[in-house]
Amino acid sequence: MRNKKNRKLIQTEHFLIRAWERGYYSSSIDKLVKEMSTTYDKSYFIINRENLRKRGVKKTKSSYLVIVVKKNLLITLFELNNLYEFLKANSNARIEIIG
Repeated sequence: MRNKKNRKLIQTEHFLIRAWERGYYSSSIDKLVKEMSTTYDKSYFIINRENLRKRGVKKTKSSYLVIVVKKNLLITLFELNNLYEFLKANSNARIEIIG
């Protein structure tokens, strides 16, 4: 279901805790989230390792960073290596690759 307009994304406490546990801090999160917006109730934003480096965020061994947004709330983030399996498991989800 689509919302009528884009909203500013709000960082939830759960999101901040998970980000901190994975080594992503406020300055890094701000660099990633400032360009994100969604008009969907739930979205997955995927950023590859090269784009993380280009944004000066973090050097990671994982290939991808996934940020989950529900309505205008940042829910969680996690890293993954197998993008194919993730896309296969979430084939009906709203997924956006950030380049």
